[in-house]
Amino acid sequence: MSKTLHDIFFTFQCVSIFLSFIISLRLIKNDTIPEYLKGFFWYPTIGMLLVIPNILVNYFLEDFHYLTRFINNISLIFHYSFLSIFIFRVMPPQKNNMGFKFAFVIFFCLIIFFLAINNLSKHNDFAFAFANFGLMCFCLKYYYELFNNIPTFNLLKEPSFWIISGIFF
Repeated sequence: MSKTLHDIFFTFQCVSIFLSFIISLRLIKNDTIPEYLKGFFWYPTIGMLLVIPNILVNYFLEDFHYLTRFINNISLIFHYSFLSIFIFRVMPPQKNNMGFKFAFVIFFCLIIFFLAINNLSKHNDFAFAFANFGLMCFCLKYYYELFNNIPTFNLLKEPSFWIISGIFF
């Protein structure tokens, strides 16, 4: 990818993270939001903290790309865990959630394994692939459960539906 195109995508990503962080601040003391959204502000907050070193390295300290790759690799554990647990919390209650928990642990172990056997200062395609494939599977399970039991609420007004759709895409 050309440097210019990379910079355009990188800048767009940073602006998106910043805007998500600003909007999420409204969730902190808001009593009118659903219970499952109470702690969601942590995701964009951590994202904002992680993007700052990326900005510094991308624009000012180009010799330190290994540092941002290390941070991105380690943050993958938070990314996968946080979003998986979020999906689990918003899924309709089931009698047996052992399959979801088992899948969570398997994907988590695979992510840790691929992070452990590779150099953390280089982008780890396998760890990212397993994290995102796991999240995709959990999103599909959410959609299956949601549409298998016709919802009694308006999906257009349901924040969890839009968040999980964003995770899926």
